[in-house]
Amino acid sequence: MENKLRIADDVIAIIVELALADVPGIYASDKRKNKKNLGKGIQVKVEDDSVICDLELSIGEDVKVPQMAADVQTRVKNAIENMTGLEVKEVNIKVFGITKEEASEE
Repeated sequence: MENKLRIADDVIAIIVELALADVPGIYASDKRKNKKNLGKGIQVKVEDDSVICDLELSIGEDVKVPQMAADVQTRVKNAIENMTGLEVKEVNIKVFGITKEEASEE
C-alpha cells in the first residue's frame, strides 16, 4: 500500500501569504493600500513534490528591491519547506507597481 499526501495549491498560497505578512512595504495592488491581501498575486504550481511560486507585488516607494526580493524569497522558501516538506524550486517575483505610502493624519 502506498500512502500519498496531496496539499492543495490554495493551501500553499495561504502559507505564502502568511510568510509575507510581516514583510514591510509590499502590497497586492495600488487599490488596496496598506492591506496585506496578497492572495490574487500568488500563483503556485506543484509538480513532482516540488513547488514553483510566482508572486506579483506592488512595493512601497522606499523599498530597496534587491533586499526585499531576497527577503521574500527566503521567507517563502522556508515557510513552504518547513510546513509541507516539499522542495521549493523557484520563487519568482514580479514588481508591477509602486504604492505611495501616505502619512497617517492624527
